[in-house]
Amino acid sequence: MDGRALNAVFSVLVAGLTAAHTASASAGGGAEVYLTKDLELREHVENFQCSDKIYIYGLFEGLEQGEHRAEVVWINPGGRPQDRASHRFFAGDSTQMVWFWLKLRPGTGGRFLSAIDPSAGMEEFIGFWNVKFFLDGELVAERSFFVSC
Repeated sequence: MDGRALNAVFSVLVAGLTAAHTASASAGGGAEVYLTKDLELREHVENFQCSDKIYIYGLFEGLEQGEHRAEVVWINPGGRPQDRASHRFFAGDSTQMVWFWLKLRPGTGGRFLSAIDPSAGMEEFIGFWNVKFFLDGELVAERSFFVSC
């Protein structure tokens, strides 16, 4: 991972959800995982700008009560893991929501030039990315997305 060029950050929220969310999660066979740039609207997105915060959002229904571990691996356009994050949480009776996010940042030189050229220092991040979402060590979903500047 190149800390000079990327500052990947993750956040995780685990919470019981309302019955309306439970219905949407059950449509995907107990798990729904998608990419978005807005956790409020939760619109499915596959194309992002360099300046966007990229969220991977998972809803899980019917998890066994007890401790679980969610993990994501962000794979850059070069096919190499760029960052990973994990979080342990406790599942009760309700649907569980887990999300992680990634924010791309240019290296020092790119920050100064970004006012003139938004892609300055971001060239290695432009292209098709993959993200893998694991639950308890099992791959639950793999999503692809495109980053442009």
